[in-house]
Amino acid sequence: MVGENLGNDRSLELDEIVRRFAEAESMLTQAHQQLAALLAAEQASDARAQALAETARAVTSYSERAERLLAEGERSMRLAGDVLEAGVRLLDGSELAKLEESISSLGGRLSEAVAEQSRATQDELAKINASIASLDEQLATVREEQSWLRTRRFLRV
Repeated sequence: MVGENLGNDRSLELDEIVRRFAEAESMLTQAHQQLAALLAAEQASDARAQALAETARAVTSYSERAERLLAEGERSMRLAGDVLEAGVRLLDGSELAKLEESISSLGGRLSEAVAEQSRATQDELAKINASIASLDEQLATVREEQSWLRTRRFLRV
């Protein structure tokens, strides 16, 4: 019986070893599955983080473009306001009256300039006519002298 107990003890020890190996294998399989799940979760997390970073860049770019468009819109609105204000002033007559006054003043100055130029032209024309008359008188005198000289020469000959 002692030999049987020994064989029995060895059989128990082998069964215990097999059971423990099975448990260890099961635990390793569970650990492997947990590590695979953690790796998948980490990869999914990295992919989400990358997607969030790309989204953040896109939102930043959109925000910058929106700021530029808003600034341009504000400038356009101010310009439109200025144009409308000028239109109102024109319609209420103040700018139109100023424009008419400027045109009238310009017309008056132009008339004065034309009259002054006309007077200057008349003065110059009078001087030219006086010079022509003087030249005509001088020419008449020269012709008379020439005629007198011919007559005198004719009498001498």
